[in-house]
Amino acid sequence: MRTFVKHIYDIDIVNIYHLLDNKLSDDTSEKGEAKKKDFLERLSYSIKQIIESNKENYNLKEEDYETLPSYVITPNNDFDNYIFWLGLFLLSNPSFKTNLILEYHYDRWTNKMKFLNSVEFYVLDNISNNDFIKDELVLKTITEWILFKRLNNGYTSSNTDTSEDETRNKTKTNNKTKSNENLILIDKSHYETKDVKSPEYGDPLESSTENQLTSLKFSNKIVIEKFCDFIKENSNEEDEININAILNFKDTKNKIKLLMKLNNFLNLVKAFDINNFLIGGNALLKTTATWIHTNFEFDRSYDIKYIYKKYTQQTGKPSKEFTQKHNELLNLIKEELANPKNGSKKE
Repeated sequence: MRTFVKHIYDIDIVNIYHLLDNKLSDDTSEKGEAKKKDFLERLSYSIKQIIESNKENYNLKEEDYETLPSYVITPNNDFDNYIFWLGLFLLSNPSFKTNLILEYHYDRWTNKMKFLNSVEFYVLDNISNNDFIKDELVLKTITEWILFKRLNNGYTSSNTDTSEDETRNKTKTNNKTKSNENLILIDKSHYETKDVKSPEYGDPLESSTENQLTSLKFSNKIVIEKFCDFIKENSNEEDEININAILNFKDTKNKIKLLMKLNNFLNLVKAFDINNFLIGGNALLKTTATWIHTNFEFDRSYDIKYIYKKYTQQTGKPSKEFTQKHNELLNLIKEELANPKNGSKKE
């Protein structure tokens, strides 16, 4: 299976899906959940269609879609989808990254004017008309970026080749032919897979965005302390050192057998993530699922793909069979964080 070795700002449609999943999680209302489900189902369908059209390089079975590696779209291999997903990529990121993403793509285009026109007349409209995600600050930043570029470049061709200027002045026919040739003239060297990796390139089988983010960790020693107590109460593990090693993401050979259902534990970890008790940035679902799979056991064995799938489906809200323990732990942590001197252990 082949994929592109990519830069963090390339159009990786799998990573964009996870970024948007995370962004839409902010609205926990019933209407928000329904909107999110509808939107992500549409995206999932689009991703499968794009990948299935590239069976030569990306032949996957149905179950493989749950843990897809990076899949990068470039203007050369899929221009229309590149423009559409560029808009989604801008929406999936916070507004302070908008200029950086646009500059990165602008720099890669040989025909700068074609890219400017695409952003102004297609990408901007796609973002503005998106009924599922609204981000006025991203829209404002894109508009300001376009205006800055127009003030410097205008709306005419940015090609300064003298021979082309002479050809343009000879006949309208030659002008039209030359322009058509340059419509999507991209510097291909930037998009080719490279054997020697520089810092900006990631593992071709994993999301570069995941690799660029900080390591997975719990936000505070109080969180670790209370979660450690909880695990001791809900397992046969008596070695507190082993529990703390796992909660500090250190290597350990001893798995902990939990006396609770897998889904309840996954839901609790997702609640930690949503409440920012478990941190490390976006697109770390796979990392979290791997950590759970590596360090915990349940009533039966589960493979990593199953745990990843189930973890992505969790909401972080209390389940009917686990409401009391779920709320007690979260409320206790929140109380201790608000009043760290009231009963927490000394460091």
